[in-house]
Amino acid sequence: ADGSGLVKAAPDGMELDEGAVEQQQQQQVEQQPDLQQQVQEQQQPAEVLQQQQHAELLKCRYPHVPAFLSYIRNRRLVTFRRLDDPKEPGLQLELLQDDDYDTVTAALAGKLGAADASQLRLTQHNAYSNMPQRTPMKYRGVAALHQMLQHANHATDTLYYELLDMPLQQLEQLKSLRVHFHNDKTEFVAEHVVRLPRDSSVADVLKDMSSRLGADYAGRQLRLLEVYHSKIYKVNEPDEEIVNMNENYWLIRAEPVPADEAPPLPPGHRLIHVYHISSPKPDAAAAAAAGAAAAAANNGAALPDGSV
Repeated sequence: ADGSGLVKAAPDGMELDEGAVEQQQQQQVEQQPDLQQQVQEQQQPAEVLQQQQHAELLKCRYPHVPAFLSYIRNRRLVTFRRLDDPKEPGLQLELLQDDDYDTVTAALAGKLGAADASQLRLTQHNAYSNMPQRTPMKYRGVAALHQMLQHANHATDTLYYELLDMPLQQLEQLKSLRVHFHNDKTEFVAEHVVRLPRDSSVADVLKDMSSRLGADYAGRQLRLLEVYHSKIYKVNEPDEEIVNMNENYWLIRAEPVPADEAPPLPPGHRLIHVYHISSPKPDAAAAAAAGAAAAAANNGAALPDGSV
């Protein structure tokens, strides 16, 4: 047999030894597994390399061309700022405009290192004032990111966030009121956030406030007012429900009831609202000119400048 594994023919006149032929065939059979193993060993590195490349590809965020092109088309760079500091530079996240509420809050929680994304509350941007809108978003109240970044048909790239001390869904079951407390001298003392069930009354708010004010106001009667631009518009009755109170429009103010206003009032007495206006003292020359103009108008005479 030669190196190719073929059995050479015997020269003319010579007969092949049957034992030698069988030996050659046996050697060929024994050599075949070795050849197959060599071929497999040569093919194995290529297969392993292909498998490794495929595994690395699957680790990519967008391993296929259509998904990558969709990402390029839908990506949005969003700036998140704290609601209590809306002018800060904030932080930026790259999101997709079709991301839902849970995806957006989860991404923000991861960036902030917050343990629970449900304790984040988002507020949309006001395109006219360049400030946060007055009312925050409700839990899952906006379906997708591109809707969060819209205001009055204007596209924005900013959202504002708060870190709450309880899940937003639980907080929305309560009524939150920012109550400004003023002392007996009508001086502002502090702001308190009161959270009560939505069916609570004004009396429940005042009871909660009394528990916060300490011994100085123990046993004092309090009242709850709705104020706008320093003018009292309403004194809320104790049995009124708080669910419809709009703290975004009115300033909710609590104060002690002065002794001379505490009920019951004497017979024939009633309270009226008084609006105090502080105006600057008029300039003497301007007052004199105005008086001369009024007198001239009444008499039909010419004014000092010649006009009538």
